Amino acid sequence: IDNALNSQVSLKHYDNISISALVFQMLAILSEKSISFLEGKFDDDNITSLPERLRRAIVFIHQHYDENITLEEICSQCFISKVQINRLFKSYLNISPVNFLISYRINKARDLLQHAPLMNIKEISLSVGYSDQCYFSRIFTKIVGVPPTEFRSRTLNFDEKKHIEEGNSKK
Repeated sequence: IDNALNSQVSLKHYDNISISALVFQMLAILSEKSISFLEGKFDDDNITSLPERLRRAIVFIHQHYDENITLEEICSQCFISKVQINRLFKSYLNISPVNFLISYRINKARDLLQHAPLMNIKEISLSVGYSDQCYFSRIFTKIVGVPPTEFRSRTLNFDEKKHIEEGNSKK
């Protein structure tokens, strides 16, 4: 992110295209970091500090995010009530279990949109647990701010050198 910002700071001329490109480059970097954070935050060393039932829920979500799982299924895997699981997630992670699942799925979708160019949006939505592509696109757009196709297009087609050269030629 620092490199992206520094390359933009060195440019004296800001236009909508360069700002837009910078934002999407930063989104791509942040999505990679958030996936790493979600996966890294709950590795074997760190997860042991969480209550057993919360650990079970996180592991279950990580293993089954691509399936049509419900809060009831998560609760039954952890031998806990809906009220208790909501309380655990809120107190330790500051997020509800359902929103944790949604965030995890969307982060996985971002990763696939960036690194699996041969998969279409329908395949990606199915692979992260959404059987309805339209619903997936609505959720993705709500969370990320742009539709999946635009996210993919902007992150895959971003050429930093070309972008900097275009910015320099506009001076």
